[in-house]
Amino acid sequence: MNDNYGKKTYTQNKLFSARGRFLKVLSGGEKADWKYTLAIFETDNRENFSIFITDKKIKLLSFYDIEYTNNTNSKYNSKKLISLAISEPKNDEEFERVLINTVKGVGKRTIEILKEKFGSDWAKKFKQEPMLFESSVSPKLFESLKEFFVSYDDETYSFFVNNGLERLYDVLKIEFGEEDLLKKLREINPYSLVYDYDYKFEIIDKLGICMDLDESDKRLYALIYNNVTKLMNNNSTLVDFIELYDAIKKDRKSYSETTLIEAIQKLVNESILFFDTTQNRISTAKMLIKEKYIADELLRLNKYKNNNSVTQTSSVLSPLQQEAFINGVNKKVSVISGFPGTGKSYVIKYLINYFVDNKIYKKSEIAVVAPTGRAAINLKNKLDIEAKTIHSLFRIAQEPFKNIQLASYKDLDHKVLIIDEFSMVTVDLLFLILNNLPRLEKIIFVGDADQLPCIGPGNMLEDIVKSGKIATTILTDIFRTDKKEICDHFLSIKNKKTPSLKTESIKWHEISETEFTEKIVEQYQLSVEKYGIENVAVLIPIHKSEVGIKAVNDILQQWNLLRNQLKKKNIDSISYGHGDTCRLYYVGDRVVQLENDYELDVYNGEIGTITKINANTEVTVDFGYKSITYTREEFGSYVSLGYALSVHKFQGSESMCVILPVFDAYDWMMTTKLMYTGTSRAKEELIIIGNLNFYIWKIKNNNRDIKAYTSFGAFIEKGE
Repeated sequence: MNDNYGKKTYTQNKLFSARGRFLKVLSGGEKADWKYTLAIFETDNRENFSIFITDKKIKLLSFYDIEYTNNTNSKYNSKKLISLAISEPKNDEEFERVLINTVKGVGKRTIEILKEKFGSDWAKKFKQEPMLFESSVSPKLFESLKEFFVSYDDETYSFFVNNGLERLYDVLKIEFGEEDLLKKLREINPYSLVYDYDYKFEIIDKLGICMDLDESDKRLYALIYNNVTKLMNNNSTLVDFIELYDAIKKDRKSYSETTLIEAIQKLVNESILFFDTTQNRISTAKMLIKEKYIADELLRLNKYKNNNSVTQTSSVLSPLQQEAFINGVNKKVSVISGFPGTGKSYVIKYLINYFVDNKIYKKSEIAVVAPTGRAAINLKNKLDIEAKTIHSLFRIAQEPFKNIQLASYKDLDHKVLIIDEFSMVTVDLLFLILNNLPRLEKIIFVGDADQLPCIGPGNMLEDIVKSGKIATTILTDIFRTDKKEICDHFLSIKNKKTPSLKTESIKWHEISETEFTEKIVEQYQLSVEKYGIENVAVLIPIHKSEVGIKAVNDILQQWNLLRNQLKKKNIDSISYGHGDTCRLYYVGDRVVQLENDYELDVYNGEIGTITKINANTEVTVDFGYKSITYTREEFGSYVSLGYALSVHKFQGSESMCVILPVFDAYDWMMTTKLMYTGTSRAKEELIIIGNLNFYIWKIKNNNRDIKAYTSFGAFIEKGE
């Protein structure tokens, strides 16, 4: 790399190179898990500039060779990092500067003393025989110096940094604890990390290419395993071979069908994959074990005799609600299903009160959970009970660079578990739950099997209901008598019949995609004026396109900004990124939490409004039931605009008013379950805008609700 700062190496791409040190992190960095960093870089010529970095971990005051471009957005006086590599100090002076800036307790005087006692080549001697120095410095400094020289001469670390894999290095070092990590990786072949340790294929493939191992057979094994895992996210835990082959054909390397079949056979023989001979479908052995475990645990629990039984009737419960209540008390495992408005939540409340009032279980022994923050909050608001997200109860977090989640809270004391919105729960999640409740005596699943299934492997609510092995009550009586038209509408969708489109509670507006921008703003404004911005939800099936979530969020953000500027001219804002990827947020914006944050006590799917931006360093969001203040880094990493949301993201929530656009661009996503789920989120008013003929046709002729093939379904059905 050229040492001459400012020299343009490629005029067309405006690529520059420089050597120097990162002096200071201005934002992001470790606080943002190195997803982005804005730092000050000082060149060897003592020229400074700010530089924007994505997905790279840096060490301050260490020397690097970097390549960068100018920021494409003239608003920002910064550069954009393209690549970096560790640069060795050119001379003793540079080395000493690095040592002083890196090792706490080392100053110029310390180095002078070491030179006087061991000579000017003391550093070389320390690397060769560190024990010679043990009595000459404090124990703490001695250990710090040993750690520095191990890291300083770590060729493996340099390899990972120079290839943009420094964050992966940290994870693998913890996983294997090997002094020579590259040697260990060559012994096991890095591609085995995908199927043996659940690492993500994309990052391991990058590592494999850098190690010149991407021609090995194990790359194909990892590629197959990765694609089986990805295809299982479409709910079927048993994957069709043709779908698998089509997915693998998209890879940059070309594999023949014969080669693929031979590789699959080898993986089956080694118990990495599982082949279901009855359905001619493929799964992973790990998924099969999880499905079998869940089925066995539910059937085992279900066999136990209940010491507390009830046959009483209640005037406050309908006959079907009474049946659900009796099953909940008398059975160790039961299901309460039914569409919105049938009183599922009311039965939950009645059950909890019965358990506590009759001293069958203490409140502390009952856990009520939901898969999303919004669903948990809905339970709290409806029932005035303590409800948590599954992730917060167990402190579940995603493992870095892996396709697995782990729980920090294990062996909990709860004896009763009630899971609301169970259709959204994956096999992986229920497996984790059951593994961490050793004293569990009773489990009650609550949900609507006609709503969208989970995003991930499994279709367990439907499998359990169909099996007939678990006591199930399907509630059908509607108790939302004030807005029955909305219930009639989504039930018509379920039954593939033409619904009513113009009633007191349902409005239809026929428009083309070219008219959409004007109409969505007009309709959103009217609805906000009627219900308040926190009570209006725009639900859209796709993210991209001119009528997708991102475009609508941008449109409605601008509308809201102009509306707020009528009250206050200068609206505080905060920005992230640069150029085309720049994101701007203003006070008054509607935003949604994208990930769980246990320290802040805010969870995926929770929606709020920005109320304060403090000197571009903090952002406060009001969620209605709590107010959260984020650091700049936390907000940038975990929050996005929330005017428009996907139906999946809003599942488990309700809104006074739902605006549902319907266009041909959504064709692939417009399943019966998606339309049913989206329309059933409305409590007071449902407004549909778009192509009427397309909407009616999709309702009456929809064949996109694809059957989910699972081993769990067979296990639970065959169980005794």
